[in-house]
Formats: sequence, C-alpha cells, structure tokens
Amino acid sequence: MEEDESKTEEIGWSILAEKSMNKIWNNKKDDEFWSKYLDNYKLYENHEA
Repeated sequence: MEEDESKTEEIGWSILAEKSMNKIWNNKKDDEFWSKYLDNYKLYENHEA
C-alpha cells in the first residue's frame, strides 16, 4: 500500500471513529445524568472549602 493510500485510510478510520463516539457521547440522557453529578460535586467542593 502506498503512503498516500495509508494516510487516506487512517483519516477515514478516524472520521468513522469520531462519528461513532458522537453517537455515544452526545445524548440527552447522559447529559442529564452528568449535569446532576457535576452540580452535586460543585456543592460538595464548596462545602469542603
């Protein structure tokens, strides 16, 4: 395989992986869960100070 073809294939796999990760990470249910967790962490962190 030539170097240009290898680089093109690598870029293609990177794009595919990025799209797959977007499906996993960009969803409303996770956003709601993590926002509650982060809000609670901030309250705890301020209480400890």
